[in-house]
Amino acid sequence: MNKSPEQLKPTRSGKTSAWVGPLLLMGVLLALFLRSLDPDFVVFSNDGPLGIQMSAWLRLPQAFFGQWYDLNSIGTNAGASLPDLTNLIRLAIGPVRYAKFSAPIALWILGVSAGFFFRRSGMKPLTATLGGLAACLTTGYFTNACWGATPQIVAIAMDFMALAALAKKDKLPFWIAPALGGMAVGFNVMEAADIGALFSMLVAAFAVYQSVSEERSPIAARAVRGMGRTIVMAVFAGFTAAYAVSVLIGTTITGISGTGQDEPTKAARWDFATSWSMPKRETLALIVPNLFGCAVVTPGDANYWGGLGTDPAWDRYFASDKKDPPPSPEHFMRHTGRGIYLGGLVVIIGLWAALQSFRKKDSVFSMAERKLIWFWLAVAVVSLLFAYGRFAPFYRLIYNLPYFSTIRNPDKFLHFVTFASVVLFAYGLHGLQGRYLRGQLVTAPGGRSKSWWSRVDVFERRWVVGSVVAIFLSLVAWVAYSSLRGHVEDHLAELQRLDALRNGRGADPGAVHDFVASQVSFSLRQVGWFVLVLFLSSGTLLMIFSGTFTGRRAQWAGVLLGIILVGDLARANWPYITFWNYKEKYEAYGPNPIIKFLANKSYEHRVAELPFRPPDQLAAFNSLYRIEWTQQLFTYYDIQTLDIVQMPRMPQDLEAFERSMQFTGTPPLTRRWELTSNRYLLGPAGYLDALNQQLDPTLHRFRIITNFDIVPKPFVVQA
Repeated sequence: MNKSPEQLKPTRSGKTSAWVGPLLLMGVLLALFLRSLDPDFVVFSNDGPLGIQMSAWLRLPQAFFGQWYDLNSIGTNAGASLPDLTNLIRLAIGPVRYAKFSAPIALWILGVSAGFFFRRSGMKPLTATLGGLAACLTTGYFTNACWGATPQIVAIAMDFMALAALAKKDKLPFWIAPALGGMAVGFNVMEAADIGALFSMLVAAFAVYQSVSEERSPIAARAVRGMGRTIVMAVFAGFTAAYAVSVLIGTTITGISGTGQDEPTKAARWDFATSWSMPKRETLALIVPNLFGCAVVTPGDANYWGGLGTDPAWDRYFASDKKDPPPSPEHFMRHTGRGIYLGGLVVIIGLWAALQSFRKKDSVFSMAERKLIWFWLAVAVVSLLFAYGRFAPFYRLIYNLPYFSTIRNPDKFLHFVTFASVVLFAYGLHGLQGRYLRGQLVTAPGGRSKSWWSRVDVFERRWVVGSVVAIFLSLVAWVAYSSLRGHVEDHLAELQRLDALRNGRGADPGAVHDFVASQVSFSLRQVGWFVLVLFLSSGTLLMIFSGTFTGRRAQWAGVLLGIILVGDLARANWPYITFWNYKEKYEAYGPNPIIKFLANKSYEHRVAELPFRPPDQLAAFNSLYRIEWTQQLFTYYDIQTLDIVQMPRMPQDLEAFERSMQFTGTPPLTRRWELTSNRYLLGPAGYLDALNQQLDPTLHRFRIITNFDIVPKPFVVQA
């Protein structure tokens, strides 16, 4: 690393014991998930709720030998649970404790793995600790864990471990490091399926680039070495994940509707595959926390109002100037469960590292470090372009590659943006610590100490001026946004009206106005927080540049940076942490009488909702049935439903069955129910006569088993 002799003398201050980082990570995560220690509460999970964890078909260790998902439609082959880290944790602690602690456990593993990679890359414990904190607290990963996608977080941790194996040259045989890295990549694929496959390509690219970028041997030799390391990694990754890949192909590609690789199939699948594309305007949400709200399940003013998860049908509707009817209820207007905020300090220090790497002389980084920084910068930029999906032309470049059309949602590339940003942040800390935090100021010739500003170099001077300009422009943007809040509120009110129309219900204009006004107020507050974090981060860097934290005071720079980092990201992540009293939700006063009735020998019958649109006054039951009953209580009590619940990748045989059962004449729906052992129907009692007269006019087999009303649970307090 190049150092200015006028600035530093090395000292021994600022050293941090390696074990402090994992303990600090544990303490921060424990504080954020403290309510998990309450016996009655679990963390809300959309992708892996407690109900599904309690289902018989997913129970371990039996599920290691095969799974038949019998709770959805007539059942589907779910392969077998893999012996990966996530399932081993689930087996060890059980479903309830898994629902309580899987998110903080996965995030802790991620933070420790990232810190280990940074240590193996030659960085000091302070940098590794702050880098690990950034990895597990950056909103993209933290909120993904809170959404229930903890296997993806463990997979990303395995990618850090794979990079750690490659980062340092040990005195071991050539093949050891890539073999260990390949095993980590294999576990990554086992955990995260298509995301894991994408990350395996990133690790392979890093292995090749790292070898080629070395300067001590001819380019041909470097290229051969890089390809050799990649081949060794692929062999060990393939060996580790062979069964996982076969299950993945069998359950998500082979025999799955719409996964053909011919051009017509790819074209027809485009809308489905790109539903979760990031609108370009939401790039700002990477640097401004929760600018467009948080998640669709976040209540109140933090409810998400951006464009992630918008069905392309809505794009066409707005392009037609709203002349066509709005899309039907199955077309999402928006849907997201996680944030994408990188962290203000993460972005600022990562940007400082990137700019430092382009300095032709007097950079704080060595040439080898600069080349690695360029790699991660390229990963961040290219991944961001792919994340735009259908809103930019770049995703088309890879969509037509073999089997890329089977990967759903371009916003998955935001995981790479986050990954690369965390690595750039760590390199920035490494550069700051190397130049400014490990030494003490040296007096100028003649014994007099020069003022910092008079001796600062051009790069630092421009950085300080740029920081002041950035703060000023941020304040101007905040004021401008505030002046436009009326237009934003009108836009959101129109979206609320269309969403209500799509679902066949009215919208109270006064309530809508109050709600969207609160959403915009929340968004404006987030801009204010961004300005504050920008000011604090810039001020801290200015203090570091000026020598405030040199010598024995260096450790306080780490403390101050840690406070800003944790404070900023913890505040941004807090709305995503939701706890459920699972005993009230699933077990309070026993299951309700209808659930109790259906759960009795549920393997002998199925249940379905009446296939008729209920009147508006009974529409609440449809929402209750589709969300609370089918996705929560039915799975918890192993109740089989004929209705299809969240099946984005339908097997071809099941699709063929469903198509053959869509009768348009006679026999009617009764034949479908007979063939599938569907004994019970749920719906308005007033439809009884119509069912017997229209669907079963000869036998009149429909009868009411029991009536029930939808009322709040006794412990629910009405507003």
